[in-house]
Amino acid sequence: MRQAITLLFILSLLISPLLYSQESAGVRFELVKSKTLPKSVHRWLFPGEKTIISIGEDQITWQRNSEIRRFTLPKDVLKVITSKGGNYFAIVRLSPLSEQNLKESRALRIEVYTAGQEHLYTIERPLEYDDPLPLIALSDREGALVIGRNTTGELRFFNSEGKVLRTVRLFEGVGYDMERALQIDLTRDGEMAAVVAGKRGASPAGSNAPHPSAEPHLFLFSLQGVELWRTPLPDFNTSAVAISDNGQYIAANSYTITLGGKFTKRTLVYDRSGNEIGQANILFKRAAFSPDEKFLILADNHLATVMNLETGNIPWHYSLSKGEGMITAVAVSNGGEISALLVARSELGEGTFMFTNPRLKILNSTGDLQQELELTGQVFEKPALKLSADAKKIFIGFRNAYQVYRTKQ
Repeated sequence: MRQAITLLFILSLLISPLLYSQESAGVRFELVKSKTLPKSVHRWLFPGEKTIISIGEDQITWQRNSEIRRFTLPKDVLKVITSKGGNYFAIVRLSPLSEQNLKESRALRIEVYTAGQEHLYTIERPLEYDDPLPLIALSDREGALVIGRNTTGELRFFNSEGKVLRTVRLFEGVGYDMERALQIDLTRDGEMAAVVAGKRGASPAGSNAPHPSAEPHLFLFSLQGVELWRTPLPDFNTSAVAISDNGQYIAANSYTITLGGKFTKRTLVYDRSGNEIGQANILFKRAAFSPDEKFLILADNHLATVMNLETGNIPWHYSLSKGEGMITAVAVSNGGEISALLVARSELGEGTFMFTNPRLKILNSTGDLQQELELTGQVFEKPALKLSADAKKIFIGFRNAYQVYRTKQ
């Protein structure tokens, strides 16, 4: 009897790590580089494994191996826009309101440069005092630009010289509406623009509004402003769109809220011809396509899911447990072999919301947690995460540092 009890005790010691470990066996990453910077960084861009771009309060810095270049930002810069590949950037400035007349128009100024800091063109346009800033999307194809106004449902396409190619009204006969949804995403090669927009602001289903549905649509345009196709979305509103680097696939979310609080949500995925290939039961806030454009990872604050783009199937979901924080960035490698989730808590500090207590979750092709890395002592304003196509390197940007992880040899 005593021997049997002893045997059971030994077996429990061997089995319990398998039962209670949150991590499964597989690829492991280790920190291979960590660089601390003297100044805070608002945003990072990792366009390639050898180029790192950081945008701070007063300068943009490009680092490629040992070469470092800097561009000093003007003191009145409102925001900096970058193309996905990092080959172009735009400085957005806004003239201050007159103290004598707070209702006069302001001047919006957009200056476009190459990554080599060559000035290409400047766009100036008036902005009414109560009009929100327009959406600005910058292309990696010669620095072309798209400006979208949600208030009017209007898109304006500019060429690489800053000349207007085409002005497009997405819906005929609609009026000024500050609640209208409008989002733009460009392919990395700069050939196409995916757009989601509503005819109007949406109201809850069952309300007394004459037209509660925004009648949202997904559009695909060439970067010359030619509409290639449009398709209606099934619910009352939309809030996000994502297009793959080469424009093979487009994801758009769609949702309806009723007066009673019922929430219907989904993400629809289309091919470049406008054919629906699949749906996921998630209202995505973050999305990333694998470089081979065979997999798509979607996430809201607490749920991540992957879609196989060749079949439209959903191989797995992954949910954060209570108290873990929120998903701030996602990435998936070629073949869907590895997915990465950057998780953090959002807290108010220094007059703005910051992400604190970050952790990196590494998932395998079936959605099982392989590894969780505690990124101790780091905070960031905007998430920055890159997973290499071969799933061997991970790049993460923080407020005062960046780190590189690599699979263990």
